[in-house]
Amino acid sequence: MVMDKKLLRQICSEKRNIFAKTYHHRSLFPALLSQFGAEFWSGKILSSFIKFRDEIDCRPTELSAMAHGASIAYPRVVAPAQPLQFHLYNEGDDLITEHYGTRAPQPTAPMVQPDILLVPLLGFDNNFYRLGYGGGFYDRTIAQLRAQKNIIAIGVGYSVQHCETTMPEQYDEKLDYILTEQGFFKGQA
Repeated sequence: MVMDKKLLRQICSEKRNIFAKTYHHRSLFPALLSQFGAEFWSGKILSSFIKFRDEIDCRPTELSAMAHGASIAYPRVVAPAQPLQFHLYNEGDDLITEHYGTRAPQPTAPMVQPDILLVPLLGFDNNFYRLGYGGGFYDRTIAQLRAQKNIIAIGVGYSVQHCETTMPEQYDEKLDYILTEQGFFKGQA
């Protein structure tokens, strides 16, 4: 059966929606801790994301990372077809609702370059490509950051979002790792 990305996004979104209704969100940080160790997090900037629709909730993971010395940043959409910007987030900071319905820090919050990115996804495959919403924001952002520094890009979702293929295109960036409720998986270079 030949499938297009629009249909694949719909299927992955439906799988995520069904699974999210029964999943009790907990910190996925123990899997990160076992991969990188406790000392790794001190002074690091972890870009996370604020749960949108039925995405996995990274807040418990963020709190654990902060307890180990990491700072948290959230992405902000600057304009269509542009890389994301990252702004520090401190507990209690006001957030704004962006054009796409996502929540983000105020534009006046300090801008930073993250060391580790938790990347939302609709789907992922065995080659560590992700299927996103179709705007290309994270692919452009990951490519830009990788050109400037060493970063770690971790796709975060539910195991049911695994696909045989995400139909990657030339501009799609591979993830370094996938993190689901079933564990932590490392990609191939």
